[in-house]
Amino acid sequence: MQKKIVYISLFISFICVIVSGCIENSPSNGGHILHVNKENYTSISDAIKAANDNDTILVSKGTYHEMIIIEKSIKLIAEEPNNTIITYIEGHHDHPDFIQINAKGCTIEGFTILGDYPLTNASGISIFTSNNTVTHNNLFNADYGICVYSHSENNILSYNTFINSNAGIFVYASHNYICNNTLINNTFGIYLNDCSFNNIFLNNVSGNNWGIRLRGATSNQLYTNQIQNNVKGVYSCCGAMQNTIFKNNFINNSQNAYDDFTSSWYKNTIGNYWSDYRNLYPNAQSHDNIWDTLYSIPGGDNQDKYPLVKPFSASFS
Repeated sequence: MQKKIVYISLFISFICVIVSGCIENSPSNGGHILHVNKENYTSISDAIKAANDNDTILVSKGTYHEMIIIEKSIKLIAEEPNNTIITYIEGHHDHPDFIQINAKGCTIEGFTILGDYPLTNASGISIFTSNNTVTHNNLFNADYGICVYSHSENNILSYNTFINSNAGIFVYASHNYICNNTLINNTFGIYLNDCSFNNIFLNNVSGNNWGIRLRGATSNQLYTNQIQNNVKGVYSCCGAMQNTIFKNNFINNSQNAYDDFTSSWYKNTIGNYWSDYRNLYPNAQSHDNIWDTLYSIPGGDNQDKYPLVKPFSASFS
């Protein structure tokens, strides 16, 4: 009987992870809570200096002119996401990053980061390590909203909003999860550069010059993304190959897709939804929500062999 209860508990835990829509790193155990406010630490950097591994720093609302470097495994959490703002240091517009993560297992949650791109090329959050979670942040006018550098794995970027940046999310690293983000009016929504085995899913990518660009990237998976009203939807080039792109909605992009090498635009029997399909293939017939005529991807010989008749429904952030 006791074993049965344990099995049921494990099963319920597994289901909770699946239905949450995005993987989450395990929270740190133990540690103290430090407060950034008028009564305690008045700057985020001072609180970080006083913190130890596994501590949590709660930041009260306000505008903070700081360059923040994190070299401890901590949680940095804004108490009021829309009113807790990090921006450039007055008179020092040339600092490289607003938040730089140099420790493993950190969490950054709930901040609004205001850059000054293109006047400066500061990145919002730069990640140089593994097992970090960056979630529920708003990033505006940065060079890179979030940049994940080489050899940084198992990072989770989720429920963030990126607007008016050069690249919302720029990834040089492999084995990361990018999900449930909103990327609007950037030059590049998501840019995968010479990286592998990343999972990109449930993102709303709209109104960018390039929605998602892959350059020299291999074996990444892009699925269940809303890719809409971009100049170029997904643009795969420069040796990008063996990526799997399926169950995405491509809607009203000037060019839905481009691939000059060898990625797969379906998985098993599931392709993508293409808003221009009927104009391109007016005589196609549908069977079980799949069109019977292959959708050709410009740039090479790639095809979506299982184009979807209807867009999939998903809840985006």
